[in-house]
Parts: sequence; C-alpha cells; structure tokens
Amino acid sequence: MTTSTAPLTWVKGCSLDDKVRKARYGVRYIQSIAAQAGWTTLETEPDADVKAIDLRLEHEIASVGVQVKCSHKPPTNSGHFSVSLRETWAALWSRQGAPVYLVYVHVPTLHQEWTTISPSSGTTVHRVVAYWVRVDTPSLAGLKTLEVPVTSVFTPDTLEQWYDHERAGVTGGVTP
Repeated sequence: MTTSTAPLTWVKGCSLDDKVRKARYGVRYIQSIAAQAGWTTLETEPDADVKAIDLRLEHEIASVGVQVKCSHKPPTNSGHFSVSLRETWAALWSRQGAPVYLVYVHVPTLHQEWTTISPSSGTTVHRVVAYWVRVDTPSLAGLKTLEVPVTSVFTPDTLEQWYDHERAGVTGGVTP
C-alpha cells in the first residue's frame, strides 16, 4: 500500500493545499463566532500579516488583534496545544498598543469531517473547537513554542471577557 502526500481532494475542483485550507477555515470559524457575538471583523489580507495579526475583532469602543492557527494536532498530555512561534511575533505583539490573542482552531484530521451539513434537520455542525491565549506581553520574547490551554475554549462569552478586560485596563499576559 502506498501513501500519498497529495492534498485531499474529496470535492472536485479543490485548489487549496492543506495548509491554506486550514488557514482559511480557521479565520472563517473565528469570524463566525465574532458575528454570533455581534463583533465586526477586519481580516488582514492573506500573507500580508506583517504584524503577526490575521484578524482585528472590533467592538463598540476598540479592537483586539488575533493570530489564528488551525491544526488537527491533538493536545499534549499536559492539556495544552503546542504552537510554534516565529522569532519576531512576540516583539510585534507586544508593540500593538491593544490586546492580542492567539486562537488555536482544532479540526479533525479529515477535511470532510470538519462540518456535517444536514438539510433535513436544517443544521450545520462544526466538529471544531477553538482555544485562546493572550500574547501581547514582552515575556514571550525568545519563546519558540507557545502552550494554549484546553481549558480556554473560544466562545462568544470569550469576547465578552476580552471586552471586560480591556475596559478594566487588564494588561497583556499569557493566561486566560
């Protein structure tokens, strides 16, 4: 039996490789949660995130930056997802002047399992969960890997928490 490294093309006409497909899906998933919460989103053009920010999520008085990572890799035994960091990201995030969060979108391995669409029941189910950590702090300098705890699930309530932190003047940190 041979193993193919070609992208899964279960839909005819697929033109996105695995990395790009996950990146697009992760951003859209975060945008859907933000829309549900009533926040607007501004997406940085793909591959133009020179500030290491993929999205700006905006509420009535300000905005927060979000770096989105999407993967099928499972959490570690210690209850964290490990995310590799580029050398420059921590410095970029700490200079933003606004809160910045990394949101890790965890998807199933097979693309066709990410969503289940059931016209008979009128539902679309996402088999996806996202997790977050605040990253706009100089203490991340030099880190090559960031741990995102499985206990910090990204939901519409997360956005309310971010709003309250910003209103209270909570400064950067890496714990939810």
